[in-house]
Amino acid sequence: MAQQSASNLPIPRWEFIALCAALMALNSLAIDIMLPALQQIGASLGVMSENHRQYVITAYMLGFGGGQLFFGPISDRFGRRAPLVFGLIVYVAAAAAAAVAPSFALLLTCRLIQGFGAAATRVIAVPIVRDTFVGRRMAEVMS
Repeated sequence: MAQQSASNLPIPRWEFIALCAALMALNSLAIDIMLPALQQIGASLGVMSENHRQYVITAYMLGFGGGQLFFGPISDRFGRRAPLVFGLIVYVAAAAAAAVAPSFALLLTCRLIQGFGAAATRVIAVPIVRDTFVGRRMAEVMS
């Protein structure tokens, strides 16, 4: 793919950097936003064991790990946009389903699927920057 400078990006450079930062932060947000709610989630869904409540994070991380194995090669083969959009749609749909999950098992399933979708953002954001910038400019954008 041809290397671009900030002057010929289809969007302003600051918007591109903000988009990449948001994509990278989505994974941390999906984990950190659940941590303070684990006790209430457990109480609402009848999960009294503290260790079992932590499966909410474990399920997400398992999906995230598996998703990386899927989205990496797919984005190399079919481009960056379609797999990224697909991953975001999966993420949002699973998050919405998790928000209304009536059982702990369904919540865990939704979190697994949500992690799978979130993997697209992490795996694809880095190559997007790498495809767009080189050298010092790439390091600046990544930081």
